[in-house]
Amino acid sequence: MSIRQRLFAAALFAGLTGWSLLSHPRLAPAMAAFAVGQGLLAIFGMRARNGRPSPRLVPGYLGATCLGLAFLAAAAVGEPSAGRFWIVFAVVAAIFAPTWVLGWRLWSRRPRAS
Repeated sequence: MSIRQRLFAAALFAGLTGWSLLSHPRLAPAMAAFAVGQGLLAIFGMRARNGRPSPRLVPGYLGATCLGLAFLAAAAVGEPSAGRFWIVFAVVAAIFAPTWVLGWRLWSRRPRAS
């Protein structure tokens, strides 16, 4: 995706966050996490295009997206005040945790001195 498409996706998720606040408030945190993730990926693309890549933005994107997916899956089960919501959230977050850790390890390595 181009940077323009990433920015559009971030704006779209931000709009969905506003819409979900009014119609389905329990989905708003997931949509906000998706908007943050797309925004971080767009910023990474803009910085890389200018020759100043910031590799720590990629694990931020992965973390925000995984958090959004976990919250979305848990919201399908029930309200955040219910115990099963938090059980599902913890399980899905634990399933996605290796993805985030792998992304962090791959993108946060310091270059080796030759």
